[in-house]
Amino acid sequence: MMPVMGGQECLQGLLKINQFAKVVVASGYTADRSVADTVAAGARGSINKPCTRTEALEEIRKVLDA
Repeated sequence: MMPVMGGQECLQGLLKINQFAKVVVASGYTADRSVADTVAAGARGSINKPCTRTEALEEIRKVLDA
């Protein structure tokens, strides 16, 4: 869990600063509905933790290229 704010709040803050920000959500809670909700709220992608560096970089590359 993030201190002070959750993922949704963080995403909204980032998108308020830059509506075109390409945000990738990382979560250790694969069954948590909030990951899907955060992606639906404007995140461009998601990865499940733990992940390898390669998996993270592949998702980031996919989001940047979209």
